[in-house]
Amino acid sequence: METLIGICGFLCMAAIMLSLFKSKTVPAVAFILFPTILGILLTTGDTTALQTSVT
Repeated sequence: METLIGICGFLCMAAIMLSLFKSKTVPAVAFILFPTILGILLTTGDTTALQTSVT
């Protein structure tokens, strides 16, 4: 699970840098949108993993 979190964090940073270099998004949107999506994915994935390990 720690490896997955590290990979997702790296991909999040890469997505922020790419969106800033391409100048298609406002910087504030990039720093709010991508970490929010990452947090939602990790929270849902963690909940799903807990449910499968308990049953």
